[in-house]
Amino acid sequence: MEVTHLKLMKRAGLALALAACLAAPTSAQRLDGIAAVVNDDPVLESDVEEQLYLLLQRAQSRPDSDAVDTLRRQVLDQIINDKLIVAEAKRQAIAVSDVEVERALEQQIAQKKEELGGEEAFREQLRRENTTEDKLREKYRADLKLQLMGQRLLAKQFPSKTVPAAEAEAFFKANPSRFPKAPAEVHVSVIQIPITADSAADARAFSV
Repeated sequence: MEVTHLKLMKRAGLALALAACLAAPTSAQRLDGIAAVVNDDPVLESDVEEQLYLLLQRAQSRPDSDAVDTLRRQVLDQIINDKLIVAEAKRQAIAVSDVEVERALEQQIAQKKEELGGEEAFREQLRRENTTEDKLREKYRADLKLQLMGQRLLAKQFPSKTVPAAEAEAFFKANPSRFPKAPAEVHVSVIQIPITADSAADARAFSV
């Protein structure tokens, strides 16, 4: 009986230990935190830290803790703005086709290669940043889609309007005080007469 009781106690202790491990996860198993919520869409802290890491890696600098905190807040603000653009674009049924994104992507990659000095310098920069062209294209693709969405959203909110010349002239005449007066201009013309041998002789004769 005592042996059986001892075995039961050991099993109960093991079960409690396992339950404690499952109930209190380690820091490596810690749930991802939420940095912000945009229209019920959470911004995870891990997303912010990942973007911050890439930013610092590209900058190749070691800023102090205050500067890192400032950059972290800027990264979070950018992610929030991106989510707001996407949400508003969806609400207004603004879409960007894959063809448009790929066209802009090829232009962006070509521009980056030209800025770095060619294909080999471009590859070296990828190795320095510990990334690949596929990963870079994936990031550029997402950024360009957001950029194109933002441009179309702004164009829809603030459409450009061409003012006819007659309307502009009528407005100018009706509001002359709102426009600065042009300063007076003086036009000077110089007439040059070439001197020839005959004219020089005539001038000497005239002086006599």
